[in-house]
Amino acid sequence: MKKDIFTGTSGCFLALVLVGVFVIADVLTQDNISNTLWTAFFFILGGLCIWNYKSCGRIHCQITGPGFLGVGAIALLNIFGVINLSWSIIWIIFWVVLIIGYGIEFILRGKTGSCYKK
Repeated sequence: MKKDIFTGTSGCFLALVLVGVFVIADVLTQDNISNTLWTAFFFILGGLCIWNYKSCGRIHCQITGPGFLGVGAIALLNIFGVINLSWSIIWIIFWVVLIIGYGIEFILRGKTGSCYKK
C-alpha cells in the first residue's frame, strides 16, 4: 500500500502547519483578504485529499477531496458576488463535508477493519 501523507508525526505536522498558517493569516488580514485566503485553503485541502486518495485510497479523502473543492467553488462564487451566502453557511457546508467523509470512513472501518479502500 502506498503512503498516506497525513499519517504519522510528519503528516500531523503538515496538517497543523497548513491550518496554522491560514488561521494566523486570517487574524492579520481584513475580511475580503481573509475570505480569499480561506477560499484558497478549501481548494488546497481538496487537492491534497484527492492526491492522498490517489496515493493510498483513504476512504474519507474520496468524499472530502471533491467536497472541499466544491466548498472552494461556492466560496469563490460568493467572493465574486455570483451568489450571496453568509460565510457561516460556507463553514457549515465545510464541516458537513468533513463529518460525512469521516463518518463514512468510521462506519466502513468498523465493517472492514481498514480506513483504506481495497
